[in-house]
Amino acid sequence: MPIPSESPSPVVKTDSGDPSPKVWTAGTLTYTSAGLVALFTLLLWGDFAWAMRERSVGQMASWYLKSIEVPNWLFGLLLTSFPALVSFILGPIISMKSDRHRGPRGRRIPFLLMTTPIAAGGMIGLAWTPVLASWLHGLGDPASPLGSWLHAHLGTTAAGARALGWLENPTIVAVVCFAVFWAAFEFATIAGQAVFGGLINDVVPRPLLGRFYGLFRAVSLIDGMIFGFLIMG
Repeated sequence: MPIPSESPSPVVKTDSGDPSPKVWTAGTLTYTSAGLVALFTLLLWGDFAWAMRERSVGQMASWYLKSIEVPNWLFGLLLTSFPALVSFILGPIISMKSDRHRGPRGRRIPFLLMTTPIAAGGMIGLAWTPVLASWLHGLGDPASPLGSWLHAHLGTTAAGARALGWLENPTIVAVVCFAVFWAAFEFATIAGQAVFGGLINDVVPRPLLGRFYGLFRAVSLIDGMIFGFLIMG
């Protein structure tokens, strides 16, 4: 005897015989069509922001490092090796912790709430890196009041003199500022990316995952077109 297949969008009839709206489920979550529209809108808006990050941050960081003429080995270390190493180590750990977490906000939301402010702070810091680096470099100028005080109190020791020498080098100051904010940004985004994939699998009804990832890919490509046309020319 054949087993009847389960419909991914069951229609429940009321006592009057009129069909009720379609209901979709993902675990304990239940959606109507309006709920699905809201869910897809929020997730795809997050994907739009994520895709813009992937399209823009790497190119902007590459442009900035080239503008301050960093060595090729340092360029590759910051933009390629460091993110790959963080992803290799941090990605599985965050994924495992998120899978095993149980709380009133679910498994994924607490991790996203922790990593989002860090990523935002890192992004803002990257934008302000040239200004901050210029300000810090000015502190090492012996002609300035603060620079004169630093030289008088720190210049008498070998470590202090070495630190002042670094502070007087604009390239070193710029690279250190960039590296600090870049590390914070990469840590947060790599951790968030590992959690975001799990969130999609948790909240999107399984019969709609294929369609959702199709829209996901389309948004990413449209994002690339917008960035290439409006930003890169």
